[in-house]
Amino acid sequence: MRWVYLPLLLGVNLYGQSILRGRVIDAKRGLSIANVTIRDSLGIAFKTKTDAEGLFTIREMLIHQKSGEQDRLQGSIKAPFVSNQRGRTLTIIAEHEHYQTQFIPLVIQDTTTQLTIALQWKINDQYSVENSVLASEYDDEINQVSLSGPLNAYGDPVTQAEQFDFRALFYNQMGASRHQRGLVFQGMRLTDPFSGRIMWNMLTGLNLAMRFRKNQGEFTPDNDGFGQLGGTTYIGIRPDEFNPGTRIKTQFGNRGYQWGYGMQRVFPKKNGWSGLVLVTARDGMSGWTKGNAYHALGGLFSIEKELNSGMSIGLLAAYTPVKRGMSTPLTREVLRLKGNRYNPNWGWQNNTWRNSRERFSRMPMVMVSLYGPRNIKNQWTLQLGVTSGVFGQSRLNYSTGMNPFGHHYTRMPSYFLGEVPQSSYDYYRAYIAQGQFLSDGQINWPDLYRANTNGVFSQSKYLIQNETSQRSDFHGRWMMTRPFNKRQSLSLTLAGRWIKERRFAEISDLLGGAFYLDRNNFYQGIDPLGQWNNLDTVNQALYLGDKIDYDYHLGGVMLEGFGQYTHALRQGQLVMGLQYSRVRSERYGHMRHGIFSHTGDSYGPSSVQWHQAFKTKLHWAHYWSPKFTTAITAVYDQQLPTLEQTFVYSRYHNKRIDLQRIPELYGLFGQFRYQSSDFDLVCKPFAHLQRFTRQNGYFYSDHIRAASGGRGLVQRHLWNLDQLSFGLRSGIKFMVGERLTFSAVHVLSTHNYTGVAKLMLSGTNLITHGAETSASNLDANTYAYSISDLERLGSRKVFLEGYRPAVGPQKIAHLSLTYRDPSFWWMGLVLSHFSDRYVGPSALRRSEDAFFQNAYASAPQFDDYDLSTLWHQEQLPAVTLTSLKMGVSWRIHEMYISVFGSIQNLFNQTFVSGGFESSRKVLLMDLAQDQQRPFGPIFGNKYFPGIGRSYYLTCSISF
Repeated sequence: MRWVYLPLLLGVNLYGQSILRGRVIDAKRGLSIANVTIRDSLGIAFKTKTDAEGLFTIREMLIHQKSGEQDRLQGSIKAPFVSNQRGRTLTIIAEHEHYQTQFIPLVIQDTTTQLTIALQWKINDQYSVENSVLASEYDDEINQVSLSGPLNAYGDPVTQAEQFDFRALFYNQMGASRHQRGLVFQGMRLTDPFSGRIMWNMLTGLNLAMRFRKNQGEFTPDNDGFGQLGGTTYIGIRPDEFNPGTRIKTQFGNRGYQWGYGMQRVFPKKNGWSGLVLVTARDGMSGWTKGNAYHALGGLFSIEKELNSGMSIGLLAAYTPVKRGMSTPLTREVLRLKGNRYNPNWGWQNNTWRNSRERFSRMPMVMVSLYGPRNIKNQWTLQLGVTSGVFGQSRLNYSTGMNPFGHHYTRMPSYFLGEVPQSSYDYYRAYIAQGQFLSDGQINWPDLYRANTNGVFSQSKYLIQNETSQRSDFHGRWMMTRPFNKRQSLSLTLAGRWIKERRFAEISDLLGGAFYLDRNNFYQGIDPLGQWNNLDTVNQALYLGDKIDYDYHLGGVMLEGFGQYTHALRQGQLVMGLQYSRVRSERYGHMRHGIFSHTGDSYGPSSVQWHQAFKTKLHWAHYWSPKFTTAITAVYDQQLPTLEQTFVYSRYHNKRIDLQRIPELYGLFGQFRYQSSDFDLVCKPFAHLQRFTRQNGYFYSDHIRAASGGRGLVQRHLWNLDQLSFGLRSGIKFMVGERLTFSAVHVLSTHNYTGVAKLMLSGTNLITHGAETSASNLDANTYAYSISDLERLGSRKVFLEGYRPAVGPQKIAHLSLTYRDPSFWWMGLVLSHFSDRYVGPSALRRSEDAFFQNAYASAPQFDDYDLSTLWHQEQLPAVTLTSLKMGVSWRIHEMYISVFGSIQNLFNQTFVSGGFESSRKVLLMDLAQDQQRPFGPIFGNKYFPGIGRSYYLTCSISF
């Protein structure tokens, strides 16, 4: 659609003095645009800007019949032109930092030319898709889950497809892990330094105000930062960059929430003041996954004042409280019986759904920004921000009662068919179990209340506890770009972050009981005090709001310096970037845990550790022609560990981990791109090697060699992990006429673990080394416990070479077809085929522990097992998904109405997004017996159900 209107006022004098007058307006709303630069294409004849009313006038623009004729009039401006039979052709350019640049060819045939130029906003509203709608339902359930960093995508077809269409299957760009992505919002880095996750909940519903963002792919040059393997998004909000007016938006869907509302008001700039206000609400009893209620509010306020010196100062405050239900991964048997909408976490209570697991976030943010004058040579920005609030999730504590979940393995039909041969009674019990599971399979809340009220002294066997993080987070960021000349410039960024987070569990609901006794039910030792989580509450009744299980805080200081030198070549660009980071961390325990009370390892401050990392990259781009470019980036990236990875068992103990080698990445990234107005071809080869990486996680296992009972909940520490990745991402997009756009994307990659990793486990149920004499008043004998099995068993080898990390599909074929009609409507069809997906492997299952019966075994205890079968990594089947997108818009006077809708998984394909192996059975003998069960293993792989047919509809009115 052409947005340039040229009502030419015809005259009679074709030679002599000409005047060019015009007005620049917003293409959507018809409002005037000030400060638009109007110049000729060569930049030598004239240059002016529109006034507050969007008007411009270029006087004394002389048009001559012969190009060699000299202008002899004083003070006139000669415009370049090309003569033809119908007149003189002149190309002018209309430029504005927030609108798409227009190139306007004119045929001048009169003395006065009147133009009306309509500019489009740089952000394409038809593709404005909200991140929270497309985000995975299980974004925090497992390490390999991929959440796309950028909220919207623009640019080449590969980038667009990766951000819009690939995340339904946990696609990880170039094999990046969750901590290899970045988000910087108004100068604040919204990445959790303890877990590495991006904290998207802090931005829920604020998409209307986040239209201006930069998406830095991989380690591509950007003045704001070094970049990360999975990309970085920079979001900034300045009210004067928005069109003044009001926008009301409504949303309807069946994926995460069912309805939502939003209203944004942008105040016109007056006397140097500009402002923006946004309020949103989202709600729904259940989305695609049953029982996952969603309740969210959002608010954002931003105000900015331009000072007399040209500097500007801005204040931004945002608050997005949200609470949403959670689901859980399921086994194949559960999926076969109940389908992919089943969620075992909820049940009926008083004729309403109640979910036992809900994620909540209440994290307000306040930021102050100081911007340097826009017309000076050195551009700089100083931003300070603070976040303080709570987030976490609830869970059902049944440590002293039977497992209440309907999908527990003891309630599955296969549990009763494990013996060979099966008797008729076995089949009868399996039949009854299947019938009960099919008819219900949810939590029986009334039974839990009865169990608590009918117990001894009404002590709660079941309760709801909130696992809460209470955070204070302070940020500071200074950025400066200094051009030395037309070819050379230097960008600098200095950033600091001070963070303190208190983590604890507290009683949220006693479920009808009178009180609770806080015992450590995973403890299996002989110390009578070891069973208590807190010696200060031994045999003490605890009530609503009391802290249980664990209570400690982690603190960290992060410092970062980044510099980037850019040198413009005759036909290209050379960029060198450097970054240096340091992080300080410590722990402070608030509970005297019974197991570790005598050594003081769980109470008070820990030792302080500093870690540092160095990054460097070299980028070279060559412009073979205005349409064809090539680029290559070489990267060396040391990666700081997450703060949790520096502690052996942070929930209970102060002991630190000695990081012998810091994780590092060697990478080579290329790009070949040919781009014209209606054709775009891009190829992006890559290769990178990651060394000494670390992984942490929690699981329950029946084969904990150093535990006295041989089983229990432990934390896995996996390190010295190497990963080799290489591949090619390519795409093509072309237009057929002005209405039809076709694009195709192909991702061909491979990611493999290499070498031998090392493993240790930590937990409160590990071996007792012996008794010691103590003068403690509590008892005469105390016991020395190890929080990890490293001292007893050492670091064990893990045989992962050749296995695949669970990074989503490694091969993708993608097609997209979009039709745009001149009457302001469009429709797009997207077809994506995903293959080469793998279940996440269990490290403990493939460790040396699998060959030994117990901690005292001196030689492997196993028969001639087929390791290739027992350790086979499951490859998930390929899946093809189809989606349909459509939009329409109307302009009514100065009001703009738009409707956008999408249907994901159009044909309702049943699939799993990803999965992981269970570590319950590890010893080869036990593992073989479990896998050889006639109706499948009890502790088989678990999967995340994919979302079936879902829809999203949004309607907005701007005026």
